[in-house]
Amino acid sequence: MGSDAPRGIDVDPELRDALARSAAIQAQLGAAPQDIAGLRAHMKAAAACWNEGGPSDDITVTRTAVPGPLRDIPIVIYRPKTDEPLPAFIYLHGGGYRFGDEDSNSRQLREIASIWGGAVVSADYAHLPERTFPHAVIEIASLIRHMASCPIGWNLDGSNIAFGGSSAGANVALGAMVEVGGVSSGILKAGAIISPVIDRDFESPSMVSYGRLPYFPSRNMAIETWAAYAPERDSSGDPRADISLADLAIFPPLFIATPEVDVFRSGAELLAKRLQEAGRSVQLVMYPGMTHLFFGYSRMVSEARRCIGDVAAFLARHVPPRRNSDNSSRTSKETLT
Repeated sequence: MGSDAPRGIDVDPELRDALARSAAIQAQLGAAPQDIAGLRAHMKAAAACWNEGGPSDDITVTRTAVPGPLRDIPIVIYRPKTDEPLPAFIYLHGGGYRFGDEDSNSRQLREIASIWGGAVVSADYAHLPERTFPHAVIEIASLIRHMASCPIGWNLDGSNIAFGGSSAGANVALGAMVEVGGVSSGILKAGAIISPVIDRDFESPSMVSYGRLPYFPSRNMAIETWAAYAPERDSSGDPRADISLADLAIFPPLFIATPEVDVFRSGAELLAKRLQEAGRSVQLVMYPGMTHLFFGYSRMVSEARRCIGDVAAFLARHVPPRRNSDNSSRTSKETLT
């Protein structure tokens, strides 16, 4: 379905079940607190179920932090058990620029690391309301430069770094890519983004088609969140926030995963079209029947697992581990019980 030709919405049955399970978990937790710290703790508890299971025996988990311009930046490194230096995929979680942390998407990132054979570095970044644009972008640009220095003890290949994230995290990751200069920096070899926030176009076909449906986020929520993160007075014309303004020549090979039923879909499709027309390497995959948060439901949703496999295959092509591996043929088959 093209986002300019809406029809009856057909959300995948597996995703419907996952969304119902998620709603039940939240109901069991009770009413969410109203303060930001309480809200963050409540949302983290609600998400814990979706990070259970997945690869563990073949993955090492390292919690640490790197020095940044605002604070020490918390990160978690998921890497297959090997002595080989591994390429790194720096991933930023979603959460409307307010919620989530380096533990978000733990299961999905372990799945990517296991299939791909490289190291996934999950990073936190500066959030609302404490910090607005461009603080998160500057913080993650600093992290990218730090990772490129190949820190002793992590056994990472600083010459093979990819970036990415989901939702708001995808937007921050793209902004950090712009901040460091993209391919001209010699640092970033590829990017993989999921359900990305690209621009501030709230009249796009997907905003109009999907903005009033009972799926997160609504058009009004997207408008409010963007206004809070990147107020017009602070970000107008800045390609680190509105990625549609970025110089296409600096983009490394890019994988874009967009769910079918998502207010942000048109922005992702337009970016892919412009990159293709400019002769840049881009792969756009639309996941039918999926909504904005589908990636986090890999315990129950086949299309989420397909997305994980697609990301891993893309990384294997553009930032391959040095060792030979058949990991790219493996997929996660575990389901929720």
